[in-house]
Amino acid sequence: MTKDSDEIKVFVTRDIPGGGIDLLRDAGFDVSVWPGDRPMEPEELINAGRNSNAMLTLLTDLIDKNFLVECRHLDMITLILARRRNLEFRLDMLPGQ
Repeated sequence: MTKDSDEIKVFVTRDIPGGGIDLLRDAGFDVSVWPGDRPMEPEELINAGRNSNAMLTLLTDLIDKNFLVECRHLDMITLILARRRNLEFRLDMLPGQ
């Protein structure tokens, strides 16, 4: 089953420059943006994820095993990087591993 863009709730953990949020809204996605000027606490992040289909996150957001278990329904989690970084993704963090 596919969803129309207006049925997809995207949560962005911080306001991002460059018009990316406007592009999502113009495409018809239901976009919400964290209004705070600080990184979200883990429970705030999980609560936002529970009410979303997709999340755009920053490196400061804690996407850990607990988040992945609680928000396993998410269709997409995207990490927005402001600059090049080397990331190591550990498979043992995934649910069921």
